[in-house]
Amino acid sequence: MNNPRKTFLPPASVYLFAVTLPFFEVTAGSLLILGLFTRFAAALGGLLVTALTIGLTISGDAHGVALNLVYAMALFILLYLVDENELSLDRLRKRS
Repeated sequence: MNNPRKTFLPPASVYLFAVTLPFFEVTAGSLLILGLFTRFAAALGGLLVTALTIGLTISGDAHGVALNLVYAMALFILLYLVDENELSLDRLRKRS
């Protein structure tokens, strides 16, 4: 946060979000790559993208908002097709 923009949000909440965001991103991304708890991981990713999009909208970053909407569409497609995924740890868990 080298260049914090002025917002109506309390600085403490912006800082807390910025500190915890990487941990949630790594968790969601790792679970998606492994195919473990895929539905939960995609929903978590969707919530993160939504929160980031709201923050970027408040700060006025149109390019960042557009990029996040592409990620949101990808996560939506992933959630829509989650039952079709044959190469995942979720599928192996269901078989046993």
